Amino acid sequence: MLAAGLLAGPVQAWRHARAAEQTLLTGSPAQKQSALRDLARLGSGRADAVLREALTGSDTEVRRQAACAVGTIRRVDMAEDVRAAWMREPDDLSRSVILFQWALVTGPEAELLLRSMLASQDPWTVLGAAQGLLRRGYVEAAEPLLAMAGGLEEGLRFKAQEELQTLAVPMGIMVGQRVEISVLQPGQWSAGQVAAFGGWWHRNVTPRLLRDYLAWRNHKPDDWRKADQLLHEWKGRSGGFLRGSGQD
Repeated sequence: MLAAGLLAGPVQAWRHARAAEQTLLTGSPAQKQSALRDLARLGSGRADAVLREALTGSDTEVRRQAACAVGTIRRVDMAEDVRAAWMREPDDLSRSVILFQWALVTGPEAELLLRSMLASQDPWTVLGAAQGLLRRGYVEAAEPLLAMAGGLEEGLRFKAQEELQTLAVPMGIMVGQRVEISVLQPGQWSAGQVAAFGGWWHRNVTPRLLRDYLAWRNHKPDDWRKADQLLHEWKGRSGGFLRGSGQD
């Protein structure tokens, strides 16, 4: 009986990995995304092999979501796999996303490289590096995102506004400073709203506030999920958009 119990774990993990692999072949995009996260959580030999195949496969969306799964689960042991995927990725958006996810799972030794990437001639590389540095507590990395948020390139504008909103809204709640763009869709901010948001960011977001928020989000995930759910419900019920601090 003991031997059977010892075997049950590996066998069950193999079966879960096999089921997730099948989902990657036949499932919907949402099902594939869920399967990739399941694989990242499993951490078994078979699951990791399937995850690595997804990172190197022919489906651009699956490559991107595989990297996101590694980053979301914080699989630091797969940092080199994600780095290799980023370096060979031909799609602009996917390259940026994979770089960002690599920044989430790699060590502090990567920060010098990420900082150097802010001077890249490739705006998608700048985007991913800036996101990665922000999630490491570097407030100054918001500057290129603020510029992109008001830029002409639609894809960059959307991703920059999305990241800034993701960070700013909960930080605003933490310090009692409402954010005008809190209920706007990313990509739809007017030039005036981008300028107003930049002023809000520079007035309110300090290195300590960013670090405190990241510590809360990263180290108290249950508390954050509850707060995030309440915020989502509040945004769904409120009409229009909130006025920024200092504009009441």
